[in-house]
This record gives sequence, structure tokens and C-alpha cells, in this order.
Amino acid sequence: MNIIANRIINKKITHYVAIHQQQLPDELRFSINISKSIFNWSQFELYNSFKKHLTLNENSILNNIDIEITESSYFDPWRSSKVTHTLSKLRELGIRIIIDDFGSSYGSLSLITSGTVSTIK
Repeated sequence: MNIIANRIINKKITHYVAIHQQQLPDELRFSINISKSIFNWSQFELYNSFKKHLTLNENSILNNIDIEITESSYFDPWRSSKVTHTLSKLRELGIRIIIDDFGSSYGSLSLITSGTVSTIK
């Protein structure tokens, strides 16, 4: 994965941890928009960026993270299986997957029943 993208993800999680420790509501969530291009890199790099925060005993933090991708990213024929696998692994960590721009592609019905996605908007 791109070094810059990895740093941004880590910085965002670290910032959220700091905010969370200031006694803010547990239901405070934050989203990270993931570019389609991130799925060009190794499928485990995005997962590992989040997984390392579990080892730091921040697993409750991961339950408050939403990853947003566009529907066209999810149904890109060149990346579809890689995207589905990566997003499924992220869901196992407790991260919610949100599909943005729902209805803009042709895969809408299969997306609803895939089980990978938490929310559509």
C-alpha cells in the first residue's frame, strides 16, 4: 500500500484514540474514505494497517471505524474478488463497510445480499 495512505490511516486512528480518551461518547464514529486505487496494492496491506491497532489493545476503537468506498470500486471487474476479500477481513476486525454512491453501478442488488457491506448511502 502507498506509504502516504498508510500514514494517513494510522494518523487518523491515532487521532481518534486521543479524542476517545477525552471521555467523548463511545458511539462517536469516524469514516475513512478508501480510494479505488488502494485495492491495486497487496490485499493484506490495508488489513494490516488496521490489524496492528488490535495488537495495541484498541479493538474497541476499530468497532467505531467506518470504511467508505464507492459502489464502482466494489464492483470493478478487475478488482472485485480482491476487494470483497479485503473488506470481509476488515469486517472481521469490527470495522463497518459503507458503500457510497449506491445505485450508481449495475451491481446494486447483489451488493445488498453480499453480507460484506454494513451500510449503503
